[in-house]
Amino acid sequence: MLSLWAIDPTGVPRGLLEPLTAKAITRYNNLTTFLFELALDDDLVRKLSPGWSVMATDGQLRFSGAIREFVTQVDGTGSTLTISGRCELHRLADRVVYPDPTKEPGAQGRARYDLRGPAETIVKTLVNLNAGPGALSARRSPALVVAESRGLGGNTSCSERFSSLLEACQKVANPAGLRFIATRNDERQIVFDVEPTRDLTRQVRLLASGDVKSTAPTGNVFIIGGQGEGADRKLKEYSSPGAWGHRVEAFKDRRDTNEDSDLDKAGAEALAEAGPRNSASFTLEEDQGTTFGVDFDLGDTITLEVGPVEYTEQVTSAEIIWNGTGRTVKLGVGPEAENTPTWSSRVNDLAGRLQRLETQ
Repeated sequence: MLSLWAIDPTGVPRGLLEPLTAKAITRYNNLTTFLFELALDDDLVRKLSPGWSVMATDGQLRFSGAIREFVTQVDGTGSTLTISGRCELHRLADRVVYPDPTKEPGAQGRARYDLRGPAETIVKTLVNLNAGPGALSARRSPALVVAESRGLGGNTSCSERFSSLLEACQKVANPAGLRFIATRNDERQIVFDVEPTRDLTRQVRLLASGDVKSTAPTGNVFIIGGQGEGADRKLKEYSSPGAWGHRVEAFKDRRDTNEDSDLDKAGAEALAEAGPRNSASFTLEEDQGTTFGVDFDLGDTITLEVGPVEYTEQVTSAEIIWNGTGRTVKLGVGPEAENTPTWSSRVNDLAGRLQRLETQ
């Protein structure tokens, strides 16, 4: 059963709401979005206004976030208010990474923010200095605190200049197998933390009854360009031929760095992003003993059984609809689980490249 709390602008829970309809889409290391339809004859519902948040829990899933839109509908059957919004990771999505987070934009003395170390430490440092208690006072996200790092995820690096804080953290955490957690505690704080994703390919085996798609790589040979111009530019090639039997070449610009470790990381990420993909979207039958949020979660790798064929893929999204008797969970598995077309990733890559040029 879903419990939905209304949270006032000071962070105080003011009571339970009773939604007529309830839906959320959760995404691995990305924004959970939610939509709740409420009857306007409830005094608490009529108090909802800009600055309010909600917290939802059903025993397996728990999230909170700010309301971003109010839609009032009046017809012959009564009046309703539909609220929608984003989870607490919006606090990262609403910030950029300053080259020197200790100084205002007009006083920046660094070209880029560079940091090396364990992936968890880098992510939490980025969040702390750009949105958490360590940020400039005007940039601190209210009530946000950052849990202490345990050094999870192996050593890596980041190099950022006015890029999205959420995207900068994703670039570090996703390859390291870390999952973001941002939860409201009893002290009215929003605690940002990470935890390792799990390989559950043996423990969680699901029968997929929907569509399963396998696609060829969009690139399996990448030339990564570091610093320099013309014949003096540093270039490195990375390849992963795979089983599809054809060579697809592409170039990736990383003129912001000349470090071999950074170029190696860029090459590995490019190959992973453009590699062959298996994806599926199907309704999970939770009454058969496997429960999302308990037995497995976003970011975990599971096995899909599609007739005589088995696939192992990462859980990347879940659409959850609650009703009077329970909930329905539609899982997205694999990197194209949300049916993002290939051209969309190319547009996003181009936008990122333009953003790097604009912020140089």
